[in-house]
Amino acid sequence: MFTIGDFTPSRLGMLGMAGADVSAIHTDPRAEYRQFHAWLARRLEPLDPGADLPARRVTNKVHRDQIAARTLDERQASVQATERLRIVINRIVVGSIVDSAPEGSRGDLVADESIFDLAGPGAGLGTRPEKHRGAAYFGRYYVRDRRAVPLPSRDKLLRSAKPGSGLASLQ
Repeated sequence: MFTIGDFTPSRLGMLGMAGADVSAIHTDPRAEYRQFHAWLARRLEPLDPGADLPARRVTNKVHRDQIAARTLDERQASVQATERLRIVINRIVVGSIVDSAPEGSRGDLVADESIFDLAGPGAGLGTRPEKHRGAAYFGRYYVRDRRAVPLPSRDKLLRSAKPGSGLASLQ
């Protein structure tokens, strides 16, 4: 927030904030952060497949019960938001590709197995009904083995190296 408060008028203009009075960022940062958080939440809601669900860790069973209790409208809104989120995340992955046509390559470039961590390993996270899931309900629990290969948690691991909750599948 303080970075925005330090922007010059021309820099604010580049961000679509021409003429904005950002001095309150330095005089009342707590109030400004609350306003910014509310604004950002409104902007991201179309990408939120679980806007109707509490953003906190719950057990997998509780999560499944919450999903099952959704109305038809809530289910449709979630499907639409999931698709929007998938598009945005895939565009971020595509945008991170430095060389889209490496020398000597043939065919399409595939960017797969990208994982965006949402929660690190923690006691009680997992896929069983009594285990907790991360607070970001669109993420999934994953485990990598020492070969740096993401595996579904139900597969047998050769040597577990890294578990967590993240966006591991962008299909």
